Amino acid sequence: MASVGQKVYAPGVAVSEGNGGLPKIDLKSPHGSEAEIYLFGACVTSFKVPNGKNLLFVRPDAVFNGQKPISGGIPHCFPQFGPGPMQQASIAGVSVKGLKGCKTLNKDPDPKNPLEGKEEREGVTFPGFVDCIYLGAPSQLILDNGLGDKIAISNSSWSDAVLWNPHQQMEACYKDFVCVENAKIETVQLEPKQSWVAEQKIELV
Repeated sequence: MASVGQKVYAPGVAVSEGNGGLPKIDLKSPHGSEAEIYLFGACVTSFKVPNGKNLLFVRPDAVFNGQKPISGGIPHCFPQFGPGPMQQASIAGVSVKGLKGCKTLNKDPDPKNPLEGKEEREGVTFPGFVDCIYLGAPSQLILDNGLGDKIAISNSSWSDAVLWNPHQQMEACYKDFVCVENAKIETVQLEPKQSWVAEQKIELV
């Protein structure tokens, strides 16, 4: 059944008012999974597996005002890069596999002058501040979130990946979460009537 303020459009699909009065879509799978998607920016702010564990993180200082992008969850960043209770765990146990051999643009220590390199590790870890672009990333990455979950992040048309945590901006909680994002670093130029499609799929493995 829908809660107060929800409008049900189909079984398991409802629209309700979220933070800041912004409309959001609430999805419920018959298998018990749940997701929350804000129409503003099409940002996925919550994805809960049947046991109730939320696999996404929204920054505690995220603004829901319809003007500034929602910080966290699964945002859509195009054309290019230029709530509630959360699972708490140290990022010391987090790793991302699938990036070995990729060309890297490491923005630590100087974000304005990234250092070029090549990823040699089988699994990328987060010992401290991380802000790195991976060019020519594979179509699937495996994220081990350190909580006993392995998450496959698959995509089409996203040619690159970005791994980062907000050490300089959020020293109070940067050790609690990381960001693993598909990206398209090179320019995507569209002429009239042309289109460009990119997809992302996230699933437990």
